[in-house]
Amino acid sequence: MLVMRPQAPRPQTGFTLIELLVTLVVLVILAGMAAPAYTSFIQRNTLATEADALASSLSLARASALSRNSWVTVAPVSNDWRNGWTVCLNPNRNADCTGQAVLVQHVPSAQGLTVAFSSTPQSGVLSYSPVGYTRTLADAMQSAQVLMGLGTGNQKLIDISQLGRVRVCAPVPTQATVCQ
Repeated sequence: MLVMRPQAPRPQTGFTLIELLVTLVVLVILAGMAAPAYTSFIQRNTLATEADALASSLSLARASALSRNSWVTVAPVSNDWRNGWTVCLNPNRNADCTGQAVLVQHVPSAQGLTVAFSSTPQSGVLSYSPVGYTRTLADAMQSAQVLMGLGTGNQKLIDISQLGRVRVCAPVPTQATVCQ
């Protein structure tokens, strides 16, 4: 005959509803505190990506000018650098890339990106001579700077020397045209 022996009750496992709700509230509070920092992180990385894309395009333009022994121009799309830029072969030294052999065209993916291009002497485009120096279309030495911004306080400066060398840096807060 089968005899049933009394057993000690097993301890309960799992979570109560109150414990689950308290955990969820703590998670929501932590996520709310992390969201602003995450947004700033995304903006900084997006800006760095756009600045690096322009620096890569400028380096490609210089390398193409040297390797093809031809003029190469970097020009804004629709005369506005915020719309992107085009790198093209420009043996005729036109003021833009219309009708030229396009090497690369970049369209920024960042909403709210600000781009300020300045050059000495003033020109709306940047051209590389067959020896890799930056020159105006009138063959004068040229240096340029591009200041990109996204969000509050996020800026990158792309500095292009007369020798055609490209440098990306964070600008000094009080002087947007000087690298830190």
